[in-house]
Amino acid sequence: MVMDMSTTQKKTSKVRLSFVLKKYRMKHGWSREELAAKVSVRECIVQALEEEQWRKLPSHTEVRDALKRMCYVLDLKYYPVISLYEQEHRATFQSPKRSSVGNRINKVSVTDRTLKWGLAMISVLIVAGYISSQVYAFARDPGVRLDSPDSFEYVETSRYELSGEIDQGAQLTLNGESVTLESDGRFRVTLNLNPGPNPLEFRVEKGNTKTQTIQKTVYLK
Repeated sequence: MVMDMSTTQKKTSKVRLSFVLKKYRMKHGWSREELAAKVSVRECIVQALEEEQWRKLPSHTEVRDALKRMCYVLDLKYYPVISLYEQEHRATFQSPKRSSVGNRINKVSVTDRTLKWGLAMISVLIVAGYISSQVYAFARDPGVRLDSPDSFEYVETSRYELSGEIDQGAQLTLNGESVTLESDGRFRVTLNLNPGPNPLEFRVEKGNTKTQTIQKTVYLK
């Protein structure tokens, strides 16, 4: 069953995100710990959302990602849910309006000397940034870039194709097994998924010292 949150909001303006999440979690018969495990998020996030402990929540990006996963397994529509979250979060932390006097900005005249000094500093920073980026590109660890970069992905079929590329001259393993690479560093693998979360770990090695590991979870419903 898919809940139409927009209809619910028309019937009452007092609907709370905490009530919706708790109601549909209990409807599925899951504890907070079980729901957190099913969507691979921290249980403290589920608890904070259900108890409206806004100050205990992590960044907006992590919360939106957690809500997206929870909506999928709870059969909730994502956009009405995220709208409720943003409204309630904004209402909690909204600061009072500043007075018109406090918002006034005094105009400060800028001399030619100050302007020239500022432009010179900007030029120095640009050059320094370019040099730093080139040094980093030379010295950085080997990387893997997935065509589907999301760390958590939902699918509905057990056959799953994954592709991407790594730096040339590096070797790639997926869950401990070697992955065949094309001459330009591209790769493509086909997996047979199991129901529920399927953890994937990519390990890139270049030489004897430079390595990188990234993780991705594919959830088969």
